[in-house]
Amino acid sequence: MSIDQMSAMIQDARALRQMFVPAELRHREGDVDAVSSHLRPIENGLAGDDVLLTGPSGTGKSTLARFVTQELEQATLDVRTGCVTCTSDSSKTEALYALVRDLGIGKPIPRTSASTSLLLDRIREADDQLVLVVDEVDQLADRSILATLYEIPHVTMLMVCIDGDVLLADAEPRVQSRLWTAASVTLEPYSRGQLADIVMARANAGLHAGTFSQASADKIGDLAAGDAHYAIALLRRAAREATTEGVDRITPSLIEEVTGDAYRERREQKVNGLSTHHRLLYDIIEEHGEISAGDLHATYEERAQDPRARSSRRRYLHVLENYDLVEKEGATRDAVYRQK
Repeated sequence: MSIDQMSAMIQDARALRQMFVPAELRHREGDVDAVSSHLRPIENGLAGDDVLLTGPSGTGKSTLARFVTQELEQATLDVRTGCVTCTSDSSKTEALYALVRDLGIGKPIPRTSASTSLLLDRIREADDQLVLVVDEVDQLADRSILATLYEIPHVTMLMVCIDGDVLLADAEPRVQSRLWTAASVTLEPYSRGQLADIVMARANAGLHAGTFSQASADKIGDLAAGDAHYAIALLRRAAREATTEGVDRITPSLIEEVTGDAYRERREQKVNGLSTHHRLLYDIIEEHGEISAGDLHATYEERAQDPRARSSRRRYLHVLENYDLVEKEGATRDAVYRQK
């Protein structure tokens, strides 16, 4: 496919990507205001209030966090923001390394030379106010690092996860007491109409005028059922299919045709974002199709080079359920896991 063929429909491909942060967050204005109000002291050189941002998958938590911190950086001197996704970087050192790298504090540190103490020193010695977005925070292997970061005066944390109860469940008392003091903002699922509105805004930014209609936006809103990630995947796959077929409009029927491809793309994105231990558990379940909890843990212990504790594995499996990759039937040792 030539660039000319793509440009006949695509105006700005960035607007069709999951990680794109739009200039306006539609239907999240109140949530943006709520989070921003807790970060407002940073504008005056003070630390903000730590925030716990929760809600189901596909409600725009990560996008909102990036949107708010991006606006803060644009409006405020002497502030730096950094982000880590703890599903991929779950150990203390991995998470801190990702944050320091994203913050851009001092000279780059080779990964092989990075230690927890060195990375924490970099954060402590920073002159600016620091806002740390800790995405998938419930997947941190050692949550004591949250209490350590909490005690640094110029650090504010914006913690993101699906379920705050899971985050608190097996945290040590020192960490729990810190988390209880964080402000809580919960995002509700989008309605079909809201998703259609969001998709239309993305299409207006990413596609040439006249190539996408309200009827097509409504079709995506119906199919996505509250999940903005899937809605954007549908829009992107439909645009790709339209350019491949050489048609100049994305119709509702074309969107129907790409639902399977969009679903597989979204699933692949989720799987590819898993850390080593999440992925091993998922691969075992996928291999068997259906497996008892006891056999799953036994197989994991045989295959893992550095097996994690059962409490950690339960968190990993909970993530796989929340990601809609597996389903669980039953409780405790009698539970059965199946691929979805």
